Amino acid sequence: QEQFVAGKEGTASNYSSGYYSIGKPLVDPLLDRIRVLAEGCDAFDGFLLHHSCEGGTGSGFASLLLERLGVDYGEGHKGPHKVAFSIWPSPRLTSTVVAPYNAALSFPAFLQHATARVLFDNEAMLDICARQLCVEHPTFANVNRLFAQMVSSVTAPMRFNNGSTETLVDALSLLVPYPAMQCLLPSYAPLIPPGVAEQPSVAEMTVSAFQTSSMLIKCDPRGCKEFACRAMFRGDVQRGDVIAPVAVMSKHLHIVDWAPRGLQTVISPRAPFAVPGGDLARVSKACCALSNSTAVVQVFAHVGRRFDVLHAKKAFQWHFHGQGMESGEFEEARESLRMAERDYVEGAVETAEAEEEEEEA
Repeated sequence: QEQFVAGKEGTASNYSSGYYSIGKPLVDPLLDRIRVLAEGCDAFDGFLLHHSCEGGTGSGFASLLLERLGVDYGEGHKGPHKVAFSIWPSPRLTSTVVAPYNAALSFPAFLQHATARVLFDNEAMLDICARQLCVEHPTFANVNRLFAQMVSSVTAPMRFNNGSTETLVDALSLLVPYPAMQCLLPSYAPLIPPGVAEQPSVAEMTVSAFQTSSMLIKCDPRGCKEFACRAMFRGDVQRGDVIAPVAVMSKHLHIVDWAPRGLQTVISPRAPFAVPGGDLARVSKACCALSNSTAVVQVFAHVGRRFDVLHAKKAFQWHFHGQGMESGEFEEARESLRMAERDYVEGAVETAEAEEEEEEA
């Protein structure tokens, strides 16, 4: 309760309200609370930011907070790491018509100040709840539990170790080859509802974790190239159990030839916690995966297309201008998204292909 900071007025799904007007008076009190918590840590490692890019608070105020954290604790990628778990606008399910604006406008700040971003979307998680977890009428409560289980699995190696000293640096150093290629795609296995007695083997679980149906964001990774992947196993899993499945999966993944280490693995001894009355079955082991892949270009592209449709008509932009935002920021945000797409496409060029192009030139 003492750490809770809230305002009396919402941002009305407006990035500029969260960044320029309503968010300004709230950021200093929030930073004071954060400072107290950081100073009380025995081994302060970084920040985890959970937010939605669709609304004004999650886009505008989150961007402002990230920038201020950079000022107080180290600019850009210096100082403590800042990892964002971001709800990205879905292809067909969004909470507001201006979600493409909000997502694009917040993109440059996260690109500059965050170390990494794990992208989710509500449509993918609602589909998982309905189709795989057999929830008849899934709500955001079901989505939040699935989201929390994934985040818990990502941080498990740092919280429950087996003599190792896993940190955010260890987790991210090989997943983000360049600061501009920081967006990671999450997946989780097994996705089985309560009451299912049969549990998958480590091999089956590993394959399932890299399937499209297990991804918590809408995109199709088939045929895409991977820059790095990280499989995080939890529970009753021994190192010898994962060697063969990981070797097989490494052959199926299209990992670029310049990647120093394609598929990383880490094991945490603590099994995932099953929420009483929740949607996931109690299991003795689980696997979550993070991949840095060219499939993220699909995620950027569908927001870019919807942004372009709105921006061509200057639709709804007067709401943003009324809170202090300039017209040029829309163009800058869109260009930042285009550059991110370009970086991923160019990064996927294999070493041999690049050498051939240079010889032809």
